[in-house]
Amino acid sequence: MTTKEEPKKAPTLAEKLAQVMEGIGWVEKRGRNTFHNYDYVTESDLVEAVRKQLIAHGIITHFNVVSTSRELKDAEKGGYLTDVVVEWTFEDIASGETRTSKVPGCGEDKGDKGLYKAITGSEKYWLKNTFLIPTGGDPERDSGDGASPQRAPEQPARPAAQLPRKPQTGRAQLSPQQKAKAQAERAPESTDTIQVTGTLVTGRKKSDSKGSVIFAELDGKDLWCREPELIELIEQYDQEEVIADVKNVNPEKPNSFVVEAIDLA
Repeated sequence: MTTKEEPKKAPTLAEKLAQVMEGIGWVEKRGRNTFHNYDYVTESDLVEAVRKQLIAHGIITHFNVVSTSRELKDAEKGGYLTDVVVEWTFEDIASGETRTSKVPGCGEDKGDKGLYKAITGSEKYWLKNTFLIPTGGDPERDSGDGASPQRAPEQPARPAAQLPRKPQTGRAQLSPQQKAKAQAERAPESTDTIQVTGTLVTGRKKSDSKGSVIFAELDGKDLWCREPELIELIEQYDQEEVIADVKNVNPEKPNSFVVEAIDLA
């Protein structure tokens, strides 16, 4: 007599979410706010870490903005605070089972992007705290199996070697015209970093063999950038008053600058 095996029970949505939590691991703080001097986890890094696991376990997400409010923060500068409550939902594709959470968010902006910043903040808070995602900075983090990656300790910089000065010898003095010509011929390949402020105008974004690159204009200067975290900020700060550290790396294009840091002014 054969025993009929019972069909294997499909995992519940809660069980799948626990598996997602197990598979995510650690997310590094790769974003940098140079104006207020702190590191943060970017929305793109957080979403990328969670997205792969949700797809692997057959879970989709959707959201609904439940409420919004907007108030003037600074009458002189025109800054507004936008508060939202967003309803975020996990849905199991196979069973249709859902789990919903209402999460607040707040965004500050001088234009019309406060709502989107508030939704992004709500999303990051929802994902990070639902899956208890570690983002570094914990001094008690151990180094055993499954632990977060540790950064190598910084090595003290070696002092530059001091070369002995050569004794002065009699030599012909250059005329002012000759000095100017010699300085022009010794023009550096790149200038020092400078700081510029003004209204940022974000331009096109494209991809090539080196990755993504975005173009913008600030204070009459043509800007470009390839750093993912900075690209995200440049897109967010379109038409905003910003302060940026930029550098010209091509003397043949004196008005072209790469963005090294950017924040709201």
